[in-house]
Amino acid sequence: MDEEQQRPDSGRHGPLAGFTVGVTAARRADELGALLQRRGAVVLH
Repeated sequence: MDEEQQRPDSGRHGPLAGFTVGVTAARRADELGALLQRRGAVVLH
């Protein structure tokens, strides 16, 4: 069975769903923010 099939609705409910994360590092901030958003967090720059 495919990993995506085992995790229903994984795009909206990740392990960080419900958390707001502030990214303060200027270096690679976009990359880190995108990673956290894919895990369900709301990201502030």
